[in-house]
Amino acid sequence: MSKKNSEREEMERNARVFRYQDQGGVHVITWGEIIEQYYPFWCAGMCSIGKQNQVSEQNCVDDFVVVHWAEEITHEKSGD
Repeated sequence: MSKKNSEREEMERNARVFRYQDQGGVHVITWGEIIEQYYPFWCAGMCSIGKQNQVSEQNCVDDFVVVHWAEEITHEKSGD
């Protein structure tokens, strides 16, 4: 994969936005914020139970979505 494609894929990942609700209300969080805020906690937990081979950013975000009942916010193109 070229560096340009890799950078584009990273930008697309970081542009993903999720919404979830808890006792504090409705929250909107980006992929990058999930990695920044949740990944260290999640990674430590995964390693503590011997699942370091399953540690990845994608798995972290997938787990965040399940744990928080989050949904991805999608922006549909107008005119499609």
